[in-house]
Amino acid sequence: MPDGKSREIFEKICSVLDARNWHYKVLEEKLTISCGARGDDLPMDIFIIVNPKARVVSVYSPMPYRVSEENRVDIALAVCAANFRLIQGVFEFDLVEGNISYKLTASYRDNEFSESYLDYLLRLSVNVIDDYNEKFLMLEKGLLPLDKFIEAEYSEG
Repeated sequence: MPDGKSREIFEKICSVLDARNWHYKVLEEKLTISCGARGDDLPMDIFIIVNPKARVVSVYSPMPYRVSEENRVDIALAVCAANFRLIQGVFEFDLVEGNISYKLTASYRDNEFSESYLDYLLRLSVNVIDDYNEKFLMLEKGLLPLDKFIEAEYSEG
């Protein structure tokens, strides 16, 4: 059973989504929200989960494609390069299944989360996902060489 603070955070997230006029679905008993966004290129499935036990909010987004076995080492290196540059959040890569996802987690254990902070977490997540989802796909399709990806990651300020 969710505690009062977890329920409050969940309701604030819904308010943020309502203010942005986003369509979303809720799983009340699991304090989970599913929604989507459209960036510059690929659609994004986004899941926002309030975890009362860990007292964290997580934004999770799986990429809408699977990496082929022959490209998994290159993608793993690209994910490492991307993660090195990220300030918040992380890309996760399942080497066995070939799935890439983005996850941002923030603790509310000793923090007060305002709606503006939750909006920031959502905007940050969408921007990061939108920035990388097509790059990883271009690597997978052979349209972007790994060395060019890494060079761009380390040359950007």
